[in-house]
Amino acid sequence: MTTLLIKNGHVLDLALPFEATDVFIEDGRIARIGPSQGRADRVIEATGKVVMPGLINAHTHSVQILDRGLGDPYTLDQWSVLGAFGAQAQTSRELYALTAWSALTLLRGGCTASMDITSPAAQLEGNYDAMMQAYVDTGARAAVALALVDLDFYETLPRSLLGANPLPRMPFTRPKADVQLALARRCLATWKDRSPRVQPYLGPSAPHRVSDELLDRESSR
Repeated sequence: MTTLLIKNGHVLDLALPFEATDVFIEDGRIARIGPSQGRADRVIEATGKVVMPGLINAHTHSVQILDRGLGDPYTLDQWSVLGAFGAQAQTSRELYALTAWSALTLLRGGCTASMDITSPAAQLEGNYDAMMQAYVDTGARAAVALALVDLDFYETLPRSLLGANPLPRMPFTRPKADVQLALARRCLATWKDRSPRVQPYLGPSAPHRVSDELLDRESSR
C-alpha cells in the first residue's frame, strides 16, 4: 500500500469548514480528511494553498493546441473554414506530441479530466491509438471522442450567405459513412476498458455536418 499526505492545506469541501487541515490518501484514494496521524510514504506541504478536486474540461480539441489565440477575431463558421484548410498534424507522432502537450497543460492548470473531440485526422491508421496512448502516458483522465463527419463543409452552410457565387468545394473528400464506422468499431473494441482513466467515445459533429446515413448507422449500433 502506498500513502500520501497533503499537509495543512485549505480543503475545499462544501461539507466541511474551509480551513487548513490534512488529507491522507491510500493507494490513490482519499482515506480521511483531518489532522494527520502517523507517517506517509510521501508528504506534500500545502500551507497557504487550496486543496480541491480536479477541474474538468468538458469540451476540448487537443490537436488544436497550436491554434490558441488565433481564432479570436472570427465567428465559428469562419474559424471552421480556417481550421479545415489550416495545417493539421497528420502523423501519429505529431498527434501524440500535441495530445500529450495539451494534457500536461491542463494538468498544470488543475484540470485533471477532459472530453477531447479528435480531428478527422485521427481516422487515419494509428492516429487515434497515438492520441489515446498520450493520455495514458501523461496520467490524465480523458474521454476521447473519435470525430465523425462525412459532409463537405461548404454544403452545410446557408447558401444565402454566398449570394450569386458558386458553391466552393473542399480540396478533399470525406470518407464514406461505412468506412468511418468500421474504423470507429475497431477503435472502440481496442480501447474499451483498456485503461481505467482513458475511454473511447464516438464524436459525431453537428447534425448538419453529418449525413442521415451516418447518424442512422451509428444509432443502430
